[in-house]
Amino acid sequence: WDLTSVLHAVRPDRGYFGISPQGQVTVSDKGMTTFEESPRGERRYLTVNDEQIARVREALVMLASQPPDARIDEK
Repeated sequence: WDLTSVLHAVRPDRGYFGISPQGQVTVSDKGMTTFEESPRGERRYLTVNDEQIARVREALVMLASQPPDARIDEK
């Protein structure tokens, strides 16, 4: 999930993801994580539909296979 969160962080306006309503996350004693919607919540999660899944996959493959920019090495 790290790559998806990075993609959203660096390209938030490209429409790759939707965002959940505000809410709260709790973790049970057994490690089970739950999300409960709450207008006072400070947490959200990314959502995707079928079209976004295809676009995200394409973007991640392109970015992961793109050769490094030679100009960066010169600095």
